[in-house]
Amino acid sequence: MHRFFRAVAVTALAVGAAAPKTTAATPGAIRRPGPAGSVLIVESNPTIPLVHVVVASRSGSASDPRHREGMTNLAAEWARRGAGGKSREELDAALDALGATLEVSTLPDSTRLEGEVLSRNLDGFLALLSDVIVRPTFSTAELDRTRRFRSRLLEPAQSKMLGREIRMRRGELR
Repeated sequence: MHRFFRAVAVTALAVGAAAPKTTAATPGAIRRPGPAGSVLIVESNPTIPLVHVVVASRSGSASDPRHREGMTNLAAEWARRGAGGKSREELDAALDALGATLEVSTLPDSTRLEGEVLSRNLDGFLALLSDVIVRPTFSTAELDRTRRFRSRLLEPAQSKMLGREIRMRRGELR
């Protein structure tokens, strides 16, 4: 996964360069191949001063090893919590200064880093995004925080499922 994201980081940086002109066949959208089988799609709208960037790999939670489910999501969340020599707090402050957001999501067939930034700050955002992809810090303290955060997210769902299972066993639910 890391190798693919490294290739996509190069593609993401290409977005900051001058995009090719659109043609009549593809009004508003430009699609071109990138490294390692990646695809760069640029769709511009000059009336909105925001850039929406998505970097996706073709590997998601379905690729997690057996009995280690959640590893892909954990690694992606962990990478987002510090990169390029910046702590989580410094990375968040840098994104805020650019008027940007950066989120991570994992689906069975893909892992995505998705963000928005003011168009005038695109180059700075792409530099931070590249750091997250190519140079994550992976600090032990952030791993512990990520695990605690994720377990707090799961507790209500697990509690609800457990309560439902108990009620089913008692015959209260049919």
